[in-house]
Amino acid sequence: MTSTAKKLCALFLASSCVLGTGCVSVETTEPVANAQNTAPAEPVPTRYFKYDLMNRLLDDVAKESFANPQIDDMIRGAIDHVREMRSPDLANSSDAQIKALIDGEGISKDEHEKIIIDAITGALSRVSPHDYYVTPEEVRESIIGKSTLKGIGIIYQNDNRIGGLVIEDTADDGPAKAAGIKRGDIITKVENTSVAGKFNEAAEMILGEVGTPVTLSIIPRGETEEKTMTLKRSVVTFSSVRYNVIDNDIGYIRLRNFSDLSSFNTINDAIREMKQAHNGTPLRGFVLDLRNNPGGRVTLAARLANNFIDSETGVSVTVENKKFSYDEKITRGDILNGAPLAVLVNDATASAAEILSGALQDHKRATIVGTQSYGKGSVQSPIYLSRFDKNRDDAIRITTALYRLPSGAFLQGYGIMPDILVEGVEARLKEHERDKDRMIKNPDADKIAARKASQTCRVRDDFKTQIANDDLRLFSGEPDKTLLCAIDHLRRNSQYTITRPNTPAPDKSRAPNP
Repeated sequence: MTSTAKKLCALFLASSCVLGTGCVSVETTEPVANAQNTAPAEPVPTRYFKYDLMNRLLDDVAKESFANPQIDDMIRGAIDHVREMRSPDLANSSDAQIKALIDGEGISKDEHEKIIIDAITGALSRVSPHDYYVTPEEVRESIIGKSTLKGIGIIYQNDNRIGGLVIEDTADDGPAKAAGIKRGDIITKVENTSVAGKFNEAAEMILGEVGTPVTLSIIPRGETEEKTMTLKRSVVTFSSVRYNVIDNDIGYIRLRNFSDLSSFNTINDAIREMKQAHNGTPLRGFVLDLRNNPGGRVTLAARLANNFIDSETGVSVTVENKKFSYDEKITRGDILNGAPLAVLVNDATASAAEILSGALQDHKRATIVGTQSYGKGSVQSPIYLSRFDKNRDDAIRITTALYRLPSGAFLQGYGIMPDILVEGVEARLKEHERDKDRMIKNPDADKIAARKASQTCRVRDDFKTQIANDDLRLFSGEPDKTLLCAIDHLRRNSQYTITRPNTPAPDKSRAPNP
């Protein structure tokens, strides 16, 4: 995976693409454990490398990682990855020859730096799916915490009907929105080259220097004729929060990720604004949409849980590492004043988004609607390489802990099972945490696996596909089944959907009806 793609994955951990970058999956580094090695395998020496940074890095990863990696295995990963990245030139090189390169023998300083990055990447690929190298630029962006990207400002998905890329969202300050590109429009070509079935390739084609042009062929939603437009690439900022009132009685808030701590205040302001817009008339309820939310900062998830849960005691999440655990405490205060809350999740809801969903579910503060979430219950912490060399500005991120929900269950590998399981919703991702190589196992898998949805919901057979309110449709134009189920639940009616008890019997920890 390119560093550009890896950068996006850290920002938007979902099966969508924010341009310009090229991320298509929630993992942030690609395993290379199965890389072809045509050279005969040799025993790995027990005392590492002459280059001391690698020795100290491997020692610290072994000590601090929750995955308990073996140093010999990480060394093997480092050697194999350096060999793989320089094939065919080094395909037949011995381990000793590769080690000499990692030690910097006989090569320039610039070339040595590239080899070190490859060696670190290979070593971390033997630890867990979420351990990866972080460039100096990515370190700076993580400190800033803003979703600022270069491109034209779109999020897209594959479109299987026409063959192209359907627009899911646009950045408010991006060239795409300024040019009139909207949700549901379909990109068929980039620079006169078809992008049908070319999800990643399209991202690379649209990427470029700020101020340079890119030409797109687009079929606007609801039309059949293709239009061509040329946009200038720029730096765009995607807002983490979108909100509006649906049909004058349901407050809707979408949180795209947990990367920006200012989202806490934005959500509070949005709730107050939606309340005031109705002159004191209470809304029927609120929807918090966490679908396709890859997570981010756990502190933001804890603050938001605290924002909705009115309790003098209790926790929103427990973080447990190899040596100790600590709780994020809950204090009194519910900005909704007890108004019904539904939280939407899907298979691309991950990490901090699962923590918030699980806390609201376990405290019976919200009804979770949708499909089983991604199942990433691990904590990644940075190790800045300035620890080993004061002149370095890069870092690595390694898995250092697991999350416990308020009920005491680890969500790792399983995720959140909704209270209301929505039927007929397509999976967003092809792979989930439970499918990954070297996934950290859940310490009490039976406890979380026993959770079942208490109800199922499906859209009524007589429901009209063509609905006037665009808020109730997906970007593809199809009815938003999960949102419709949540709205009917909050209104306590069956205008759009039919909800039935699930079998087997529901788990007693499920959230009650509003």
